[in-house]
Amino acid sequence: MKQGYLLPLKRGLYIISPQLTQTKPCIGLIANHLYSPSYVSLQFALREYGLIPEYVRTITNITTCHARKFENELGIFSYHSVNRAYFALGITSRTEGNSSYLIATQEKALVDTILFTRQVPASLIGLEQFLAEDLRFDMDALPQMKIPLLHACGEVASKQTIIQNLIKLCQR
Repeated sequence: MKQGYLLPLKRGLYIISPQLTQTKPCIGLIANHLYSPSYVSLQFALREYGLIPEYVRTITNITTCHARKFENELGIFSYHSVNRAYFALGITSRTEGNSSYLIATQEKALVDTILFTRQVPASLIGLEQFLAEDLRFDMDALPQMKIPLLHACGEVASKQTIIQNLIKLCQR
């Protein structure tokens, strides 16, 4: 570490310095390994899918373990806790270079964002306004969302009224 060959991610977990390897580390893979089991989600995943325009500094993840937060030279990694039944829904693998990592599907990332954002309006009009104005979500992507996955999430998650209204927005 003193010579700059290793970059500490957390106590006991290191990567070879990106300056030494001349390659950019896979942030999603690092997020999965910092705290496991976990998958990348919320605004970071929505940004990865091109569904929101803003740059997202915090890499937010979902886990079945206790909520945690790690900060290192690569960024801020935040972990939110959910139950196992909800955790298992809507996870996919994404490849970046030679690395693969777990990430929420578009639908699950949107539901996760709703679940972990305070004061999301429960009404249909309020939810639509929240998505379009607060998140700046690509509203043209809603009709392509997989309704069965949204239903499955709604059955085991909190904020069921909001998820039902999200389904209605997708079916318009």
